[in-house]
Amino acid sequence: MNKEDFERLKASIIEAGQIKRGLRPASREFVRRAPTPKQEPVCTLAVCVATDDAKLLIPRKIYAIRLGVKRIWVEDEEGEMTACPPEWFMPLALPVEMEEVLAKVA
Repeated sequence: MNKEDFERLKASIIEAGQIKRGLRPASREFVRRAPTPKQEPVCTLAVCVATDDAKLLIPRKIYAIRLGVKRIWVEDEEGEMTACPPEWFMPLALPVEMEEVLAKVA
């Protein structure tokens, strides 16, 4: 670091200390916007109607799926989250009571 850059940095640190102690007002303001919190993916129940590997996804079995932009995410039979085409699943419209019971059992 050259002498000129060092002196500017030193002056900036001194100014910051004075601002923090209330001895002088800030000469500029910096506004940082907090990122919007990510929403949890929508989770719903669906029946598997097609698969390319019957060991990982079982046809006619009900899965809890998470809807992605172009894919559906599902926990396969090995316990791993797998991205699948939406046409492999048919969403279920269940009564609220049944969804609550299934959520407790899962």
